[in-house]
Amino acid sequence: MAIRSPSPPAELRWLTTSFLCCCLMMCPFGATQADTTGATTNRNARRDAAQSIPLWNMTPDMQQRIRAVLDKSTIYRRLPESQIDCDPDLYLFLMRNPDVVVDIWRIMDATQINLKRVAPFRYEAADGAGTTSTVELVYGTEDIHVFFGEGVYDGPLLRRPVNGRSVVVVRTQYSQDAQGRPQISSVLDMFLQIDHLGVDALAKTFQPFFGKYADYNFTETSRFLSRLSLTAEKNPDGVQRLAHRLSELPEPVRMEFASVASRIDGRTALSNNHAIHRMSHQTSAPSRQPIPVSRYPADFPVYR
Repeated sequence: MAIRSPSPPAELRWLTTSFLCCCLMMCPFGATQADTTGATTNRNARRDAAQSIPLWNMTPDMQQRIRAVLDKSTIYRRLPESQIDCDPDLYLFLMRNPDVVVDIWRIMDATQINLKRVAPFRYEAADGAGTTSTVELVYGTEDIHVFFGEGVYDGPLLRRPVNGRSVVVVRTQYSQDAQGRPQISSVLDMFLQIDHLGVDALAKTFQPFFGKYADYNFTETSRFLSRLSLTAEKNPDGVQRLAHRLSELPEPVRMEFASVASRIDGRTALSNNHAIHRMSHQTSAPSRQPIPVSRYPADFPVYR
């Protein structure tokens, strides 16, 4: 599925790409419902988002880096709250493994983004036009994921390289609709800091346009995710074949995707029989364990 929208001003295109490279892995699913609450940049939402970050579970260095972005961010935005029909295990897996989504898009020839996993929860992204980013999942539970990103643009639009940082917080709730279908509600808060006075001012000026551009891309990605979940439910063999084609992924990630997708049909059947599927009550599966990455980085293997 191609993701298209009107292009922002040329001077901001690199910024938008950098943000999207970062946020692809923070929440590859955005608002899909017409009646969802709107986006906001107000002070109360900003304070609420900052206070929700569990800094005490992170290293002193990561605490300092996150606080620096929160205190002096160029842009803050809370994207529209979303509610999607999606298998909870698939949602959580893709939240923590966004390279799966990007590799599927690669097969579909639907993205220019190059995303490389350099550690279990750290990624390097490039758009091929001068923007490179490093994004890390620094804390994650079923209910909240916190990502920290650093990027640089070094291309023809600006005379010298411009650096930036981002913090993205995704908070999630799980429920069922009247038919027993799993529903996932998410709120995404984004803080972006730019080290360039001219671009900083330009970004603030075009913030409404920039925000709508990001919202649109999340909406399209959300629809893709919902279709992927439904396809895995209705055509599990097809998704298994797809998993084996994801050649850019580490073998353990590809195998886990195949495993998670193969179980969706059974989980949906249980749900439709009113056997309540609540992630918060099931903590035995390894993929559901909290991942305080920045606190215990040595606990996780490095993919080569």
